[in-house]
Amino acid sequence: MQQRKFENILQQIGIVILLYRLRNNFSQFSLGVEVQLSTNQIGRIERGETNPTVLTLTKLASALNVDILEFFVKRSKSDMDMIIIEIKELQEKISKK
Repeated sequence: MQQRKFENILQQIGIVILLYRLRNNFSQFSLGVEVQLSTNQIGRIERGETNPTVLTLTKLASALNVDILEFFVKRSKSDMDMIIIEIKELQEKISKK
């Protein structure tokens, strides 16, 4: 049960990072350059597949112009659903460019 909660937290953090990356018009590559991580590492963080360090989260928050606490806000399922909808809209907008 604890492991599942931990995985959910990592997924939520990743989704929020993805949202702010798209809002700031960063590609995974450009964000990675900004915070000294590979594209692969950014992708793994966004998918909740890895546990980023506090230093990494601090760098990401700074690059994305967001308070680091935003990554840790507990969100309801409906809030997360709205974030996912916004992500899809932003991805569609980017793919049309």
